[in-house]
Amino acid sequence: MYFYLIGIDHKTADVSIRSALYRGRKEIEDFWGRVAYGGTALLFTCNRIEIYGVVKEAEDVFYYFDEFGRQFPDFLRRAYIKYGRRDILSHASRLASGLESQLKGERQILNQLDSWLSNEGFPSALKELWQEALLLSEGARLSSGTGNSSHNIAGVVFDDIGRSIRSGRALEITVVGTGKIAEIISQYPVKPARINFAAHKNFRKAVLLAKGSGGEAVNLAELPRLLAATDVLISATLSPHYVIKAKDVSAAAVGRAAPLYIYDLAMPLDVEPDVSGIKGIILKNTDDLKDAFERHNNLIDA
Repeated sequence: MYFYLIGIDHKTADVSIRSALYRGRKEIEDFWGRVAYGGTALLFTCNRIEIYGVVKEAEDVFYYFDEFGRQFPDFLRRAYIKYGRRDILSHASRLASGLESQLKGERQILNQLDSWLSNEGFPSALKELWQEALLLSEGARLSSGTGNSSHNIAGVVFDDIGRSIRSGRALEITVVGTGKIAEIISQYPVKPARINFAAHKNFRKAVLLAKGSGGEAVNLAELPRLLAATDVLISATLSPHYVIKAKDVSAAAVGRAAPLYIYDLAMPLDVEPDVSGIKGIILKNTDDLKDAFERHNNLIDA
């Protein structure tokens, strides 16, 4: 058996490229679904798209990469490639330990990997490799000092908010989405602020999250109304389409006394690119939070 890995992450491709490729997820999955022998497993997270595979002969890999590159040139142009079980195991253990994450040592990656590995039909040879990687990752966390790290994306965002907005009053924050990032934000001890949650399909969960943070739950259709009184909008849905439209943000920008800060933490991105050109709107994604990530990583290393 011959193992291979081809991937892109936050270090090799900016967020707009990753988002565009993420929207083509089905086409990427369809391509690798046709690969024979040991099978493939595709990992999609906010920071990366990785394709792990097993073939009988090494020559097969070059044929697949050549065909893949013709169909997805933006991916192959920015990709890192690893061959052989040993190198891939080393990479996988670093990934599971959080050492390859934007936020060093974050533990949310473990939940993503557990869910991924539990998929029905996950290739047995790759599962065995990843189970070993997870065991090695615990040792890596201990030796790197990240084993007890409690840092998460909420801390990064609120650090940036605190440095950007110095109003001295309680902020109105609206979170679009009810997934893992929304849960983390709802539990983060930030004051003074009121955190509202907007959702469509999972409105019941939005109610629960808002209850815990002292905010309001609103249907996503009401977002334009809520934006008028919002200081910060954080969007982190799993939608394959843009959920924050330029026309809605334009209406909310009219007559504002202070800028509206929008943090797009989704993958693919939630916010239409044209939003960045609207006067009075400050749009940031994870690439724009590089300094905030670095500050938190320095705390972990200290």
